[in-house]
Amino acid sequence: MNVFSACIKDSKNNIIIDFKKKLKDILKIHIKNKEIQTVLENYFLEAQLKNIKSHGIKRLPLIIKRIQNKSINTKPKIKKKWEGSKLIIDADNTLGHYAMILAIREIKKNINKKKTISCIIKRSTHFGYSGYYSSKIANFNCISFVTSNGPSLMSPVGFKEPIVSNSPLSISAKIEQNKFFEL
Repeated sequence: MNVFSACIKDSKNNIIIDFKKKLKDILKIHIKNKEIQTVLENYFLEAQLKNIKSHGIKRLPLIIKRIQNKSINTKPKIKKKWEGSKLIIDADNTLGHYAMILAIREIKKNINKKKTISCIIKRSTHFGYSGYYSSKIANFNCISFVTSNGPSLMSPVGFKEPIVSNSPLSISAKIEQNKFFEL
């Protein structure tokens, strides 16, 4: 590695460290739940590193506003229930990011006991980009499908009323250690 490459690498590392510190400071002000803080730190760092502008750090002001107006619960009482291979989580109006990570932890505990697992999360908020979660699940050596529902926002050609949602869908599979197919 030449001196120029080393400087660029060092500069990137400093930018990442600065980003993480500033993010942590902002989250501490608005969210007292350290587990939720950590989930958001990890999510926003990966979104930033993957250059996902639509669902990255630009969404943080909206999240903070919703926390301030109490439409996001940062002290949730999460309820989890298994019905065969189906996991149902009542997220108590908390952040979708946090609800998804809790679901992934629960799936990890049970993935070897079941051939397929479906998970339904109700009463949570927006969860960001779905590929973040599908790759985490695919890391358990399985194929992962992650989707979410949303309100009707788009009108097909010729319609006046919105009837179509822009709900995300992500499919992931592990290719090799720390490498994933992510669609």
